[in-house]
Amino acid sequence: QLIPSEVESAVKNVEDFSIISNCVTVVIVQIKEVMDVFNESNEKLDTIMSSIDNIAKSYPQFIKLRTLFDIVIYIGGLFTTENDSSNSVHTNGSIEFSKQIKEELNKLLLKQLDPTYSRFTICINTGGPVACYTTGKSYKSFEVVGGIIDESFRILAAAPPDSIIITEATKELLNQENIEGMNNGPAVFDQNTYLL
Repeated sequence: QLIPSEVESAVKNVEDFSIISNCVTVVIVQIKEVMDVFNESNEKLDTIMSSIDNIAKSYPQFIKLRTLFDIVIYIGGLFTTENDSSNSVHTNGSIEFSKQIKEELNKLLLKQLDPTYSRFTICINTGGPVACYTTGKSYKSFEVVGGIIDESFRILAAAPPDSIIITEATKELLNQENIEGMNNGPAVFDQNTYLL
């Protein structure tokens, strides 16, 4: 992936950039019925993804990792230390960020009569470690790898229609006001999840 603008200045004059982050928060958004979106308009998915990117501009602690057709992945906390109080900053920020995305998707995607019809799902997962690094000499790219990213995709798959699914690890770092309104979600990997 190209080097995100948020990272570019940090790695500009560094030949071999690499760090390990012990605690990150991953936010994954998936547009579930993407073919229905395309049937409405070829440009609708671009409009949806652009709307999500515009919301992300208000949350500078989150860096867009990549877009995979109907999925967009953000990560917060790449440049914080293990005991840094900003771990709770990116974790708490993920709730407001995801709520704004959900609100926007509720406006952009038509609600269906069938309650099992899923327009979108959002996953918030906190943990680590992840490694981030640049590769290449003349053309640099930026990579972030870690088990939490794969785990987040599996948790996303368990999310009920049109919901935000939150892991136990995320909930433990949240302020009380961000916990209010949560309901119990399905168990994933023998851990509790919560829904907004």
